[in-house]
Amino acid sequence: MKKRGYYPKGIKDVADLIIRLPEMEKPYIFEIMTASTSGSDTENETDIRSAFRNAILYKDHESPGINKRQVWGRMVTQLFAKTALAHSWGGQTLWIIQDELLRNIELTTLLKTNKIEKRDGSDINLIVMHYRNQENGSRVIKLKGTLTGDSGLEFTGDDTFTDILLPKIIPSKIELARAMLRRSIDAIVNL
Repeated sequence: MKKRGYYPKGIKDVADLIIRLPEMEKPYIFEIMTASTSGSDTENETDIRSAFRNAILYKDHESPGINKRQVWGRMVTQLFAKTALAHSWGGQTLWIIQDELLRNIELTTLLKTNKIEKRDGSDINLIVMHYRNQENGSRVIKLKGTLTGDSGLEFTGDDTFTDILLPKIIPSKIELARAMLRRSIDAIVNL
């Protein structure tokens, strides 16, 4: 157990141990916006490797862009599946997303976040972040706002194609705890 990081170093008396266990009553699942790039043309040097090399050599270069559709496509399937799990465990998901990606989603889909009503039992929670330029020219990421709304899904399934967004089985909280305790705790977030 000590080798796995469950016991602090140097403590021998089990009675004096403080074992940090995760709070399982209302688990929060964080879904953080991933990155995916477009442009992998090595011949025209628009791939990441070529663009980076040319940039540090002060050559003309064209950097790849963000493959926004692929980023939010991956995230949305995870968002609904993890929201269904969190809901069954009595918790919530928090989706941390950049404002530009949310804007792209609204431009390319029917989603209009300004029309979503916040109600009791809302299960989708967005934390919207954005880059801001500082007076010294540096950029810092800041909280832009939060959005909460109803997923519109029946998490037990409703025999429609939206069921593709839901997990087939929902593990018990014991399985969640086992999965979390396989590794030592890296950080503690207090909300």
